[in-house]
Amino acid sequence: LNLTLDWRKGGQFISQTYRYSAEDASSQHWMDNLINPEGRTGQELRDWLVANEQEYIIDGFNVVGGPSGTSGGFPEDFSGTVVYDGTFVPGVIQMPDGSYVENLGDNNLIPYLPYVVSYPWEFASPSMFDADFIKLRQASLSYQVPASALKALGSIRELSVSVYTRNIVLWTKAKIGIDPERAFQAESSRGNRGTQFMQGIERYNVEPWVLPIGFKLNFTF
Repeated sequence: LNLTLDWRKGGQFISQTYRYSAEDASSQHWMDNLINPEGRTGQELRDWLVANEQEYIIDGFNVVGGPSGTSGGFPEDFSGTVVYDGTFVPGVIQMPDGSYVENLGDNNLIPYLPYVVSYPWEFASPSMFDADFIKLRQASLSYQVPASALKALGSIRELSVSVYTRNIVLWTKAKIGIDPERAFQAESSRGNRGTQFMQGIERYNVEPWVLPIGFKLNFTF
């Protein structure tokens, strides 16, 4: 029995696949990362965010709120009709006069934004993921036919039979269904160098996971 196991730790990659799907409001991963205020509003909401500032305000790019039908959405009327899918980014915002105002959901100076525009397209960090992975690439099982059993086969001195399979297990730290080894983006280059590959930037490299099974026969005459 032979096993091929790969392990890689360290590094990051940007997923354009995730970036586009999140921008189109069709990413479950982005929805799962929204901070649900669980009905908190006003001063209660502000105090809760401040009490958890390291997780909700300082670390990463965070969005509070959610789509309609959840307990997280705030009222917004960008469409002309009040719906409860409002969101906001906790922190501070610079006002037109140059002053800074807290944006912690407890004032009326800054309107809530619809969930469909909550994804920060201009920032790369929400689309950046750990590239750690563990792969069980291949497994094979071989049987060597005894020499005594080969006498009836004439000139064959050695014979082995093997069954193998590949792409058995893939575990990724990012858990977004993308193989970090496929984090490359093809694009045309300048200077007549043909197609180049931008490593560390994945774009639409999501493919079905293929698990082939094959057989081998090895003869020695």
